[in-house]
Amino acid sequence: MQSFFLEIFKLTFTAIIILILGFVFFSFIDDEEEYYLPDADYIQLWLNETENVEEKGFKAETLKETCGSEHIADKGWCTGYMLGFAEGHQVSREPIFCLDGQFSSDQLGQSFKNFMEANPQHWGKSRSVVLTGALQKSFPCD
Repeated sequence: MQSFFLEIFKLTFTAIIILILGFVFFSFIDDEEEYYLPDADYIQLWLNETENVEEKGFKAETLKETCGSEHIADKGWCTGYMLGFAEGHQVSREPIFCLDGQFSSDQLGQSFKNFMEANPQHWGKSRSVVLTGALQKSFPCD
């Protein structure tokens, strides 16, 4: 019976130590920290400074080709990529672009297509960087 109480004491003591350490750790986290929300000029600068990617599959040009394809598998992949990218970004602490609840994958695709046509200098750059720029331009956070 004595070993039972000793084990209970050890578990209680360990729990208290964990609580204290957690309190100390979280007391150093500043929830009021200022975050920089990039504006359109910053995104444009980022796009201009981004190097072209070597791997064809990651290029914005390849994404444009895939999304413009008539093949059903390409269209499905494009829709999944665009929706996953956009919705995944929306849960970030400080989103760069803001979508309302009524956006569609067609709007995302058209935004990307329009941006690519207006900015052919970005065709060889990373698809995720260019897509971020396109969505920030079409869906700015005001």
